[in-house]
Amino acid sequence: DPPTDSGPLLDAGRNTVMLRRLFGTRMIGFVTGGGLGLKRAGRSVRVRGFLGSSVRASHGPARGVRWSATPSVGAAGVAEVKMVATAPQVIPRKIGDVVEDFELVREEFVSEYASQARLWKHKKTGTELLSVLNGDENKTFGIVFRTPPKDSTGVPHILEHSVLCGSKKYPVKEPFVELIKSSLNTFLNAFTFPDKTCYPVASCNEQDFYNLVDVYMDAVLHPAMTPDTLRQE
Repeated sequence: DPPTDSGPLLDAGRNTVMLRRLFGTRMIGFVTGGGLGLKRAGRSVRVRGFLGSSVRASHGPARGVRWSATPSVGAAGVAEVKMVATAPQVIPRKIGDVVEDFELVREEFVSEYASQARLWKHKKTGTELLSVLNGDENKTFGIVFRTPPKDSTGVPHILEHSVLCGSKKYPVKEPFVELIKSSLNTFLNAFTFPDKTCYPVASCNEQDFYNLVDVYMDAVLHPAMTPDTLRQE
């Protein structure tokens, strides 16, 4: 398979290996005369490079797992290293647990992405919350509304733009534009689909991430929505 991104995924220098994309929940790495290999569930993946140099993994969608490696010389005089990586630790939950009025209704581990997926439902409003926990440093959030149109006048798309033009807590003309200029976001946008409207944000900085979430939540739940804004959009 071709490399999964343009940068080095493994750095085998100084006895430490960083794998930013993981094939699954648990893997064993090894170094032989032919380079570094990774094996999981009986399947081997060859990685070009040796200990002490940068090497590239060639498969796997998940990321954010740190490996530690101690090189040694095996019986045959070949350099060897054993590495073990696991999915990030999460707080144990059981079906029926309630956190902030959200009840856990389903939980599943998605091995392809080394992610713990949990579906929560708000006890009073019925709002569903899908939580995906993994080692990715890029934190993402999106709030989605059902917006099936009754006609072809484009009202859902007009509203998508209008709610991002000031809110109760952030009464500025264009908070969306200000966030693009001043935040550390890695993604910031809004989308109108034929049957739903989504407001996603993302950032690698935790404080910035929660600020983005706060601005977007206030925008969609407490928009200013003035007549001038509607006419503008």
